[in-house]
Amino acid sequence: MPELIATATATSILGVVGKAAETVSKIGPVKDWLHGCKVRAVAGRLTPRNHDLVNGVRTAHICALDHVARRYAHLLTTLPVHEIGSDDRAFANNLRAFIDTRLKFLSDQSIDHDVLGAEEIKDVLEHLATATTHQSYADLNREAQADCEERALQEITRDAGRTPPALFERVFKGEEEFAGWYDAFSLFVTEELKTNERFRSIFFATEFADIRGMLNELVDQKRTEFPDLSGFMTDVKHQLDRMEDKLDKIQNSVDEKNELAEQLVKQLKKNDELSRKLEAANVTQQKVMAIARRTALNINDPDQALKELESHAEIAIEVEREGRGGSNLGAFVEAVLARVREKYDANDFDAAAAEADKGFVEWEKREAERKNESLQVGLKILKSGLKQDILRHNATSAAKRITRISELQHPDNQSDQLSGLDAAFDEWFERGQNKGLNFDLEVAIEIAVQVLESRRGEPGHWNNNLGNALSRLGMRESNTVRLEMAVKAFHLAQEKTARDRVPILWATIQNNLGNVLSLFGDRERGTAKLKEAVVAHSSALEEYSRHSDRRQWAMTQSNLGVALARLGERENSTELLGQAVKAFSLALKETMRELVPLQWARTQNNIGSALSRLGERDSENKTVLLKNAVKAFRSALEERTQELVPLQWAETQNNLGNTLLALGQRESENGTARIEEAIAAYRSALKEYRRERVPLDWAMAQNNLGNALLILGYRETGTARLKEAVENYALALQERRQDILPLQWAMTYDNQGVARQFIAERTLDVNLAKQAANQIEAAFKTFSQAKHIHNANICKSQLHDVNLLLAKLENNGANMRPDN
Repeated sequence: MPELIATATATSILGVVGKAAETVSKIGPVKDWLHGCKVRAVAGRLTPRNHDLVNGVRTAHICALDHVARRYAHLLTTLPVHEIGSDDRAFANNLRAFIDTRLKFLSDQSIDHDVLGAEEIKDVLEHLATATTHQSYADLNREAQADCEERALQEITRDAGRTPPALFERVFKGEEEFAGWYDAFSLFVTEELKTNERFRSIFFATEFADIRGMLNELVDQKRTEFPDLSGFMTDVKHQLDRMEDKLDKIQNSVDEKNELAEQLVKQLKKNDELSRKLEAANVTQQKVMAIARRTALNINDPDQALKELESHAEIAIEVEREGRGGSNLGAFVEAVLARVREKYDANDFDAAAAEADKGFVEWEKREAERKNESLQVGLKILKSGLKQDILRHNATSAAKRITRISELQHPDNQSDQLSGLDAAFDEWFERGQNKGLNFDLEVAIEIAVQVLESRRGEPGHWNNNLGNALSRLGMRESNTVRLEMAVKAFHLAQEKTARDRVPILWATIQNNLGNVLSLFGDRERGTAKLKEAVVAHSSALEEYSRHSDRRQWAMTQSNLGVALARLGERENSTELLGQAVKAFSLALKETMRELVPLQWARTQNNIGSALSRLGERDSENKTVLLKNAVKAFRSALEERTQELVPLQWAETQNNLGNTLLALGQRESENGTARIEEAIAAYRSALKEYRRERVPLDWAMAQNNLGNALLILGYRETGTARLKEAVENYALALQERRQDILPLQWAMTYDNQGVARQFIAERTLDVNLAKQAANQIEAAFKTFSQAKHIHNANICKSQLHDVNLLLAKLENNGANMRPDN
């Protein structure tokens, strides 16, 4: 069937001509004239008679037909009997005999026809007749295919002795969900072009010769019609000359390599044992030759090439043995191996390797998806358990799950695991701090403890984290156990942090240590820890630069102000309180509200507290200082909202109440209104200061509410407000115990005694007056022992007043009635 070769060759020539014509496609008449050349080429090109070329195309035709015949025979076994024609089976037998006879005259080759499908062929290989964007050329492709199919069917009819049935023709033309003959033919010719160097070089040489003839004809016939094409044609001809020179060199090289390959195959056949193994494994001679050609292309030394060929032959044997059986690894693997096998059977080892690469990429993608899915399942289970840990209030177990989550998310990177735990610590700590959730702080503590116990994290950093969480939780508890642990953690962090190597971290630890010492000192007798806090903050400021570490510098200045304010209150020193106000003012200058609104609000709150305390001691400027304090607290509340930071909001509400109360005591006209405002502020604070959440803050607010009720009750007639104050003090004393918080206990106990003094005075109750005197005296002794001079002096004055009342009541012989 030589005409088939001519048509396929001419059709492929059109692709080359079409590409060359793109350069001049804007010249209107060229496109039409080129179309005429294409038609002429399809109709009139002669068949090259080179043996290798003819044999290669002929082999492709018979193998493609074999593929169709196998599909046809398989279809006959699956269709219902009534759908099969009377002559289908007889034609199938004749066709099989026709094909087998011709296969004997062709090179031995092994083809796994079952892996050839229409989609695989179309996806991997391009047809010899490649369609272009020109519709006319696409039409020519279809005409070429139809012409090839018609000639092939004519040959089958002639040599098989029967007219092909309708079912066969549908299979032949690819209309039965399988690759048709033309698809398969294109596959096998293309494989010859890829794997057979001689076939490829002759095929391309023929194309170049035809192109040259067409271009010469174009120049001769159209020179006068298109004078502007002359330069272009000359350049194309020169380029073709150079390409032909290169092609000649390639051809010579190919001949040498093919000769070497043939010698290698002959030498390999002398190895009887290997030859028997190849035959037993069904490794065809065509396969061996294909391997030999690839070997010869890469190795010039015959002896070395033979060694390599023998080794590669062993690999081919393994491929044959492994490829024929299933892998038992699932449909996906089977499909990939089938595609690799298809290319291997066509002797296209490059394509086979590419299919393996493609399969592996797909496997990696599937494996990543599987691992991710598995990871998500694991994370889902861990997070579900974490919720149960929260419900059962088990912080240790929760921290372990959080650690496991980080390990799952970063299985091969310990550094990333620690970063994940650091982020988790921050999340739980900040939520516990801002939302008032003690359990979240407990979880943060356990995360830090577990990292330190595992000896994985940097000890300075993680001890600092631990100290922060302990101090934040400790400030909410009535005992000082957590605060003591926090101090110890910060000291350990200091030991593990070299000031000269990491000065900023060292300064951060110093600042945090100062914070917990300030909290600790506020609860203890004496001033030692408060003074230590001032030293710690001052040391931190030696490393923080106001220009480069502005935010940290401002925060530390604010913390220094807190320690100075507490120390100034303890020592009744307006100088220290003035230094506190100065520190807060410096901090505020470097704190931009729009950048760090909560830090800005914190500093405003601290300034208000210092001004309020200073106002209590500076009689000359008291009103101005207190009003400025109120202004500062109201500014802080603009950012410290109940929704955003409930506990900080409550803190500022409590401080505002204290200042309004002090201002109300001083003002004559608006005094009562100020006190009512203070009561409202305290009640607001108690909305978030709940005993189960922050017992000490709850007790403080109860004490302060009692103070406001006491003062308001003193101004009013009757005892209702005073008795309510006594009840609030009693509530506060449930947490402000003498053995744990002696100074706070003394303050509330004294306040309650004063309230009872006023009630006794109005009810003429001697016993209640004696109880009040005993309470005030006990508070006086506590303040005196703690050297809290200011409060001790206040108690001394109160004690004098209550003793005068008691003496008066006793002298007048008043009725003694118990406290109701």
